[in-house]
Amino acid sequence: MIELPTCRWRSGQGDGTLLCHSEKFIGPPNRVTPEFCRTCGYVDHTGSLPTRSLEIGGPNEEAIAIATLYTPEIAEYGRHAAQAIHAYAQIHGYKAIIGTETLDPSRPASWSKLLLVERYLMENPACQWIMWIDADAVITKPAQSLEHLLDANADFVVAEDIPPSPINMGVFLARNCPAVLDLMRRAYAKTHYVHHPWWEQPAVADALRESRAELRAKIVPRRLLNSFAAEYQEGDFIIHFAGCARESRLRGVREAALASRTQCQADEQRAGARVTNAPTGKWHTPLRSFFAKLPRFVVPDPTCGVISATDSAYFLGFQMLANSLIGKVKLAVVDLGLTEVDKKWCRDNKIIVQNPELKVGKDHHYWQSWNKPFYIRNSPFEKTLWIDSDCLVVGDLKPLFNALQTEPLVISHPFGEHYPNPNPARLYELLPVPVRLKAHETVNAGVLGFAKKKSHLNLLGRWEYLVSLAAEKSEIRAQISWEDEGALMWAIQAAHMNHIIQFNKRGWNRFYNTPFPTPAEFIRSFRFQPDDTVLHYAFRPKFWDTWSRPVF
Repeated sequence: MIELPTCRWRSGQGDGTLLCHSEKFIGPPNRVTPEFCRTCGYVDHTGSLPTRSLEIGGPNEEAIAIATLYTPEIAEYGRHAAQAIHAYAQIHGYKAIIGTETLDPSRPASWSKLLLVERYLMENPACQWIMWIDADAVITKPAQSLEHLLDANADFVVAEDIPPSPINMGVFLARNCPAVLDLMRRAYAKTHYVHHPWWEQPAVADALRESRAELRAKIVPRRLLNSFAAEYQEGDFIIHFAGCARESRLRGVREAALASRTQCQADEQRAGARVTNAPTGKWHTPLRSFFAKLPRFVVPDPTCGVISATDSAYFLGFQMLANSLIGKVKLAVVDLGLTEVDKKWCRDNKIIVQNPELKVGKDHHYWQSWNKPFYIRNSPFEKTLWIDSDCLVVGDLKPLFNALQTEPLVISHPFGEHYPNPNPARLYELLPVPVRLKAHETVNAGVLGFAKKKSHLNLLGRWEYLVSLAAEKSEIRAQISWEDEGALMWAIQAAHMNHIIQFNKRGWNRFYNTPFPTPAEFIRSFRFQPDDTVLHYAFRPKFWDTWSRPVF
């Protein structure tokens, strides 16, 4: 029996299955083998959980703050909500506080809001009010300030819930006063509610009853500041996707957050706060100068180009990739939900913006990834390198383009035989292939290359076939791991092209996870190896998630 090291991310099932819940891997939890756990080298997998990760600095003078928190388990929609909060705070001059980890690992994450609010108000006496908003709620009327909700005769404002729960703590306003601090502490001390189905809500309700003499609390109708999705009406201030199924919640938050950010940007333009004909971020010039020092290269011929894809939430990552390529190679981007300001930045930098037809609809989880083979098929270039938008190019791409003279470019996965959660055997029972990949023959789809040649299009066509089939048949979709990547590995086997996998070119797609909390830290500390060409931030969080916008 393999002796496994202590790991905070691993859980075991009754049938002996091991699950890894780490957000280092996309879409946790993932099935893993004991051998994978034994050899896993992630530093963050050892030791105790961090106590907090807040995007706040030292004391500030803002009178109003707005806060949220999301954990890795809900980051797929939490980061969209956080971006919308940041944009809203920016146009109104509020302080945005974004928590990205639980503050007390012994309790469900929802309890952390009480700690965050109490701690922030204590450490920032200049802050007069703080608004809390859950990571599945979005401000849909961003032109409206928080001041319209503040009541001179109230210290704590919260919306009613659906009975029997008396209040819903998804959104609330709290004054910085001793009575509110006492409320947070009283509620947090009610440990008998820790695992209640409503988490901290009954504890706060009890604490409110106990604090009637000292605390001026105001319970308001939900549609004033916390409209549930089923009851939301145009013009309501906030939409809250509480109780929705996960995919509905993800889709709803993403779409509402994009609309909110777009409106914030439009409001900034109308107010003259942003001049879109010129760089707006203070880090534009320093970062451009930094990228200008990276190795330059000349592509083999003018038919070569790089394509990627991004939405507004990931756009800063794409901007970093683009700046590592501008002036070196032609670049195109697939619009997965860009704002008009985002698209103008692309046009100003001579980046082609594409809007291909989606073969896998937005109702499918991770539709952005599933559609990758169709993005590549639609490339405007004869020789295309696909590079994920969480990558940076730090070396010469000419050898990668040269590799396309014969076969498609597919690079081995750095985990090799320890690749987590490979395609189940059932997929190959349903859809047999002429030859199977060996255990170490795994690939990563973050960096790929295709030319408009018969052998290349043969592989691309088989990839598209399986993705289209998965979109139609849930039984097939359930047997494919890692969306586009699992489908690509099936296609390689179906096309009998196992030989194309590049095993000695790790520098062409180097997994990289060094954190850089600020642009200044990135410029000061960014390092790479001499043989590195593409650095891939394949894990979460991305290093730019904590950067204040705009950067460029």
